[in-house]
Amino acid sequence: RSSDLVAYGVLGSSRDKDWIDENAPVLLEEPVLLTIGQKYQKSPAQVAMRYLLQRGIVVLAKSFTPERIQQNLQVFDLQLASEDMTAIDELNRNMRYLDLKTGSDHPEYPFHDEY
Repeated sequence: RSSDLVAYGVLGSSRDKDWIDENAPVLLEEPVLLTIGQKYQKSPAQVAMRYLLQRGIVVLAKSFTPERIQQNLQVFDLQLASEDMTAIDELNRNMRYLDLKTGSDHPEYPFHDEY
């Protein structure tokens, strides 16, 4: 039996202070994603989603804006080069955008583990 890894909040979620530390970096303003996006004529969001897909991670991206919904689907005509994947790998800040502390007393709460 196998499991698929699913990415939630792949674009850093909203900047609502109840959800995200206000000091957390803004993913879609990350210079590396901006540069790679220019190279492929894609948005930083599309680059971030494609990166996860190429790593075999299921991407859940939500939007209410028809234009963004369409853009979210335009990641399948793109293949990031290995040097771009490595550049994004190097952005790892060993942090979580969403800790979802409201469920931290549940016995199956997954975020007590080190990351």
